[in-house]
Amino acid sequence: MNLRSALSLARDNRAEAGYIKKAHCIQPGYFHRPQGIHGINHTKRVLFFAALLASLEKLDEPEKNIISTAAVYHDIGRTRDGVDHTHGYASFMKAKAMDLIKITITEDYDVVKYLIETHCIDDKEAFKLVRQYAVEPERAKRLLMVFKDADGLDRVRINDLDPRMLRLPRSRQLVQVAEELLLITDVNTLFSVS
Repeated sequence: MNLRSALSLARDNRAEAGYIKKAHCIQPGYFHRPQGIHGINHTKRVLFFAALLASLEKLDEPEKNIISTAAVYHDIGRTRDGVDHTHGYASFMKAKAMDLIKITITEDYDVVKYLIETHCIDDKEAFKLVRQYAVEPERAKRLLMVFKDADGLDRVRINDLDPRMLRLPRSRQLVQVAEELLLITDVNTLFSVS
């Protein structure tokens, strides 16, 4: 699949609307280095893939909101760009302290917490930790796989995307899209968002 066909699919599946709804939440002040490799542009690309994958995987509206909310805030607690297995926890704590997560259903809020806190650790460890959250485990793990793939697709920016590491067949179909999207200076221009 190429970027043009992905954009068409995004429009047809309402992923465009999901992206536009959440893109306004991405604020430079939330990031340690807004222009860095884990800053605004990375977050916008992850949000794009989160919205697209959520539609392709036929997630319901609350689940789409969970995935896109996690995408917006997943790296705001980062203070360095290298490997950091604790930044998910720091990101959730920052989002919570700033009252950024506007989800009122307790379990959905807890799934967002789970996704943000565990997106940066090994899948097996993340799946074990699901028991520590007040969530339905299978649902949370399924959403984590979608979210981790959305984040993982943007590894093209650091020349570190191994398609075999993506969890979902649909994600592997989006590798060319990730490569083409990286060439777009401002992801917002895809859907005319400011």
